[in-house]
Amino acid sequence: MPARTASVTWYLCLLLAAGAAQAADTGFWSAGATTLRPSAENPPSTHASGSSRAYLLATPRGERQVTLPADIVVEELFALRAGSFLSARGAGREHRDLFLALLDGQGLHALPAPASGAGGVRENAVPLTSVGGDLEGLVWLEGGDRQSYAVRHAAWDGMRWSEPADLAEPAPGSQLALAATTLADGSSLVAWSRFDGHDD
Repeated sequence: MPARTASVTWYLCLLLAAGAAQAADTGFWSAGATTLRPSAENPPSTHASGSSRAYLLATPRGERQVTLPADIVVEELFALRAGSFLSARGAGREHRDLFLALLDGQGLHALPAPASGAGGVRENAVPLTSVGGDLEGLVWLEGGDRQSYAVRHAAWDGMRWSEPADLAEPAPGSQLALAATTLADGSSLVAWSRFDGHDD
């Protein structure tokens, strides 16, 4: 590779890395026609219900401010037929559970979390959808720590979650990086990484 091409390639890699680091620092999530980012003036505020943080939600209907609990970490947005699904988890010692919500032109609509097992920690919630993009279920990781997660599932009936069931019980080593997609026949394909102590 000529020296000039190599240096240009190296420079582009540095720019991309810097951009990724900046996005991680500032927070920006996008799915379908929905975006979510922290508000420019984003100090946590305290209400009777606890501490919260302001975000800007943008949809085809415009931009509006919404608030989320200050002690959560937004993990990902997923596109739905109408709006998007917010997957977040607790960041503090006292809040180590899932935080789930639907986002649309009307704002943020918090969802209840599925019933918890005896695991204690839950994260990486991924919605399961119909072929048309409607919410039909949820998969997530749950356990005492990242070395003992089970993969769990609950169905959604539009109002509440079904009793959760294990898709994969805790196993030696970690189970991480949960992902899912809906196939053309309406079934769901769920994948994750499992480390058995020697191999993924």
